[in-house]
Amino acid sequence: MTTVAWDGLILAADSKESINKPTRDHCGNCNERIQKTYRDTTKIQLPKHAGILFKGQELVAWAGCGHSPIIEMYGAGLREGVDILTIGRMACKVYQDRHIKPSLTLIVVTTETAYEVSWAHGGGSIVQEITTIPYSIGSGSKAAMLAMKRLGYTAPTAVACGIDVDPHSGGDVCYVDCRGKVEERVMLRYLYTPADIDELFQ
Repeated sequence: MTTVAWDGLILAADSKESINKPTRDHCGNCNERIQKTYRDTTKIQLPKHAGILFKGQELVAWAGCGHSPIIEMYGAGLREGVDILTIGRMACKVYQDRHIKPSLTLIVVTTETAYEVSWAHGGGSIVQEITTIPYSIGSGSKAAMLAMKRLGYTAPTAVACGIDVDPHSGGDVCYVDCRGKVEERVMLRYLYTPADIDELFQ
């Protein structure tokens, strides 16, 4: 899974992605001998160019958790300005005859607000405006929410706290200032060390 956090200004996410890699003995029709490996990835995505719209508002950035191919499919569509419901229907067609039942959850930030987008096997895109800030999704979300809501930390630091306690989150913290000037909307990365985390709670 992952840790994604939104504090109303900054969208942040970890950069660890898990991959189920078949071994030599895997036959392709069973779940035996699957080896879980990890790789570094960039979970925060930006639109291809300025002016891409999401629900009639300018799209700023998004990040998500769930089945990687579905996230990539949604990302490719969002980057080009494809309607979110259309992306959901495309995902349903791709996975309608497959035995796996993937799902995803995204935090999508526009210039005006933020949305949670979810998709599950057999369903379409469900879009809900995020009205409670801070907000977090993923396997490390409880730690991230505690860091933001109770301790007052920003989204990048909250993701670092999620990484500290969640074995499925890791790597650099990627983040983007979604409420800064347009030219400042670039993704940055920072690797929090164990010493950084210890300092937060002293």
